[in-house]
Amino acid sequence: MKRDKREEIKEEIIAKIRQRISEEVSRIMEVAVAELKNDEMDFGSIEKKIRDEVLRIGGQILEGSIQINGTGYRGSRIPCECGGKKKFVGNRKKKRQR
Repeated sequence: MKRDKREEIKEEIIAKIRQRISEEVSRIMEVAVAELKNDEMDFGSIEKKIRDEVLRIGGQILEGSIQINGTGYRGSRIPCECGGKKKFVGNRKKKRQR
C-alpha cells in the first residue's frame, strides 16, 4: 500500500524536531553542569537559563505542530455559539514576552 505523502511529511517533521530537541537537551545539560561547577553561579540563575531554553524548545515544537496541522484557519466566516457568525480578521504575530 502506498503511504500518504502528508503522513511522510508529518513523520519527517517530527523526526527533525525530535533530533533538535535531543541535541538541545544535551547542550542544556552540559551548560548547566558546567555552570554548577562555577562558584559564582547560583541555582536561581541556572534555573532561569534552563527555563528560557525549555520555552525556546517549546516554541520549536509549536512551529512543527503548525507545519503539520496548519494555523487552524476554517474559512472567512464560521458559526458562533451565539448563533451569529465569527469573521476571520487575519493571523496575528505572536508578541515576544520578556
